[in-house]
Amino acid sequence: MLLTFSQEDALKWAAFSGDHNPIHFDVERAKALGMDSMTVHGMRAMHDMKNHLHNMLSSSVSTGEHYRFCVRLRQSVKYHVPHKILASCNTNNGNVSGQLINPLTDEPCFSATLSSVSARPSSKMALMQCISGQEYRALYQQFSSGLNEQNCQWVFEDALLFRCLMQSTDVLSTLADVLPEMKAMTLHEMFEQLPVVQTHHEVHFSDALRHFLAPPAGYSQAFRYDFQPPLVLGDRENGFIIRLGCQGGGDPENLLTTSITLKTWPVVPSTIFE
Repeated sequence: MLLTFSQEDALKWAAFSGDHNPIHFDVERAKALGMDSMTVHGMRAMHDMKNHLHNMLSSSVSTGEHYRFCVRLRQSVKYHVPHKILASCNTNNGNVSGQLINPLTDEPCFSATLSSVSARPSSKMALMQCISGQEYRALYQQFSSGLNEQNCQWVFEDALLFRCLMQSTDVLSTLADVLPEMKAMTLHEMFEQLPVVQTHHEVHFSDALRHFLAPPAGYSQAFRYDFQPPLVLGDRENGFIIRLGCQGGGDPENLLTTSITLKTWPVVPSTIFE
């Protein structure tokens, strides 16, 4: 299976997610980070792998009650290059795995695994944030039209929670303590000021979220969500590792938990924010 990403893919993903990181749109910013070209959003490139492994799991492996999708991003995905998806299924362990391969180097851009697990992570989050049923339906339509395909519920709700993380004014509170000169209220604003790349992504969800989603015109179920306390490691000289998490769902018994890990470049000199 070959995948080729264009600038139009980036624009559609940015319109849905709010991720306008300049390294995906500004060639000069990409080169300033040592890249030879702009790169594809990691979350956008992962989307096709999610659906591919989901279909393999559904057709080849006995189902379970809970699932875990995990990705490690190794190198950037380039525009206009026909990347290959190589995937395999292990029926003994109940998982499927895949890699997105850059044919120019024959090296993986990222590695992913989708597997059944015994239970979802425990959480005591109150889920105080809310998306109305009408807005949920509209966002699903925007998401699906931007990707030109039908999507299963866990894939959409994972993207939806990423969108919530991008827009939240709460998730950067910990980073503000160590970088007070960074005048950013949201991840989108942080991306405008500080070179950032994604390194890992992890999703936990129940079997009930594996079906294909098509909210009817009168869909009214609210989607409730909230954020986990952010974790920030590192220092200015070596860069920071930022782990962000979010949990949500329309059914309290079938919640989805997603987390992303971001890496910043060293913040030297501090005039990077000026």
